[in-house]
Amino acid sequence: MNEFNKIIRYIIPVFTFAGYSFTLISISFLPDMSFMDELSFTDINLTLFASFSVGIGFVISSVHHLLFWRLPIYPKVTYRDYFIRLRTHGLVDFKAEDLKELSNEEELWRVLNIIWHRLRSDDQGLEKVNSRNDSLTDLMHGNGATLVSLIFAGIFTISYLLYYLCFNIYPWIPHCGFIAMAIALFFLALWFHCSSYQFTVTNLNRFVETTLYHSLNLYKNQVKDEKTRVKNGPTIFYYDSSNGG
Repeated sequence: MNEFNKIIRYIIPVFTFAGYSFTLISISFLPDMSFMDELSFTDINLTLFASFSVGIGFVISSVHHLLFWRLPIYPKVTYRDYFIRLRTHGLVDFKAEDLKELSNEEELWRVLNIIWHRLRSDDQGLEKVNSRNDSLTDLMHGNGATLVSLIFAGIFTISYLLYYLCFNIYPWIPHCGFIAMAIALFFLALWFHCSSYQFTVTNLNRFVETTLYHSLNLYKNQVKDEKTRVKNGPTIFYYDSSNGG
């Protein structure tokens, strides 16, 4: 991913957060008040906000990555069953003292990347589709960061409305209908972003599994000695179980 794409990937979640926060608060203030009028009384420096947007986006992306690896219910790519199939089909042979260490998804992700990039030098087809793998990975993490920004927008909206009710000198009486509309919009957006993110996770999983399965089959059946016609056989991976898990 080039530098421009990195900047765009970090900026989009920030504007997603700002857009959803503005929309949810505006609906909650209806019909008696206008959030835009309230903002006119505040001194918001858009230039300063824009200059910090990349940094804020990086924080949002970091939260996504933390949830990706640490929260069990958070959708993520998983390769445990895939590696079992690879071993069953004789495509990968692990050399390790204790393969139980490879039950860790983080470790499996590292192993898969090592095998993937190792095969790139021998399989030109894999080399050609590697950029597609990178773009699907970027899309998945971008969707995940956008999902996190929506959740942050919901938290910010609730906090802002509670603050306004408790400390603002201007009276505001919440109307149940518009509050319900804002809540419905939030959960509709949450469902949409969750579905979109789940799809990109599944799509990346299937793409990697199908591509690598094909490449490992090509390697296994490739003749390494023209005289004896001996084939390569399964890819051997030497795993240091004392350094993993």
